[in-house]
Amino acid sequence: MMNDALNDIMHEIRELRGIIVSATVHEMRPPKRLLSIEEACEYLGIGTTEGYARLRRHARTVKHGRRILIPREELESLIDRAKVTGRLFD
Repeated sequence: MMNDALNDIMHEIRELRGIIVSATVHEMRPPKRLLSIEEACEYLGIGTTEGYARLRRHARTVKHGRRILIPREELESLIDRAKVTGRLFD
């Protein structure tokens, strides 16, 4: 019975160690330079319906196969313009 409890604890420690290593590796990655429209919408804090409708018209995009990607710098430019105009999209 004591061995079973000890084995359970050791198993949990190994699982937690794996989670910590995985989280550390994820934090060490540089931020993505190209974001999907869904990621760009999350970054800007807008809904995906509005994002699909407006980002294609107001932001430069990069096509990679069937994917539409938006450079992070383009999103920063949109934010900088919004600070001046008071609107995210014209």
